Amino acid sequence: RGALATRATVPLRKLVAVEEHPLSADARAKEERRVTEATQAIARGEVATEQPGVRLSAILERYDFGTVGREPVEGRPSFVLEFTPRPGNRDLDSDNVLRKLRGRVWVDEEEREVVRARVHNTGGIKIAWGLGASVKSLDFTLDFRKVGGEVWLPLRVETEAAGRVLLVKGFRTRSTTSYGNYQRFRVESEEEIRPSPAPSPEPGSVR
Repeated sequence: RGALATRATVPLRKLVAVEEHPLSADARAKEERRVTEATQAIARGEVATEQPGVRLSAILERYDFGTVGREPVEGRPSFVLEFTPRPGNRDLDSDNVLRKLRGRVWVDEEEREVVRARVHNTGGIKIAWGLGASVKSLDFTLDFRKVGGEVWLPLRVETEAAGRVLLVKGFRTRSTTSYGNYQRFRVESEEEIRPSPAPSPEPGSVR
């Protein structure tokens, strides 16, 4: 389970428990250090992300989107968009996976925010050319909720996957990750500008 705080529109996850068990003292201290470093990165004006990656717009351009209907989500009317991968290859990390995913996205009609996304694979996904793992089926659902009446953040992620590891060992997993205990924090920074020191006179020069 994780908590998530935001500064402006930059989300920052903080792990607080694993399978409903609180983190150990060492793990908690390590997570606190990670959050502190990310917070300082925000204060310096850097983009704080948990995992480096490409621009979201570049990933979205990988797919074609089309409206397929309207459905309520948690009592709120939403548009339903279906997305499918565009043909061909793209210069993106993990494009071998992206081009085999399709699904649907629910967008809140009033606020134009994503409230749910469901994704599944259209073919086998090979990791390390299939030597590391081969995923036969993959389905995951992401739900979002409005927090503090201001920003939509993750609420729950459900994942199901099946395949083989190291060519011989089969696996089937199902997991649910819930997010809560959202908190808001403010990061402040000060910058002092000092004049550059006067250059030293060259040897033999007269002042």
